[in-house]
Amino acid sequence: MDLWLQNESYDGPARGINNSYDECNTHNHAAYPSSSNCKYEDEIFLQHILKRIENHNQKDTSRPIFLFWAPHSVHTPLQIPKCFLDRYIDKVSDWRRARYLAMVNYIDTALKTIVEALEAKHMMENTLIVCTSDNGGPVYFGGMAGANNYPLRGGKTSNFQGGIRVNAWLGGGAIDVSRRGSVLKGLSTVWDWYATFANLAGVDDTVDHQAAVSGLPPIDSFNLWPWLSG
Repeated sequence: MDLWLQNESYDGPARGINNSYDECNTHNHAAYPSSSNCKYEDEIFLQHILKRIENHNQKDTSRPIFLFWAPHSVHTPLQIPKCFLDRYIDKVSDWRRARYLAMVNYIDTALKTIVEALEAKHMMENTLIVCTSDNGGPVYFGGMAGANNYPLRGGKTSNFQGGIRVNAWLGGGAIDVSRRGSVLKGLSTVWDWYATFANLAGVDDTVDHQAAVSGLPPIDSFNLWPWLSG
């Protein structure tokens, strides 16, 4: 299923939800949202994922489930539901850092909710969960973006390690017991997940033949599964 939810022919979960400035204002660093009518975007995505898991038919083994969620948190603008911001606002002096940490906590909590939903459906034993960032935390605008990559130098938009070296982890029952808790320090990239997921799905041909006919370079992706699985 292609989650192109704004297609006019598809009535997606965000259709008809318009956040007005008055309902969702964040001026003077006020808690967000200021109105119960304000819809937090990543909460909309989370609820859609939970619905997909709940409706998944495990008996139809020919249709395994694949979900890709690219949260718009943690990212500017630094906006977060008040209940999460309240956990940090009085403990962290810099309001930008407080919001950034609250956004990370929101994603942590969302992942916990997804795992619990998979466990409730008895799907965790054959599920692989991959969580990775696409770049280091943003430290530009004089620190206005809220991130901190210490002890690495630099951050997002730079080629220093703070910009290109990121956290990633795997979980779920698809990880062999002997590999759980392992720390891997080899080099990999986010675009390697294409070949890795294709391999796990039983797809041997990962060549973009249409691109090849047009003279474009081949896809640069390496199957990481033999390394990850030991």
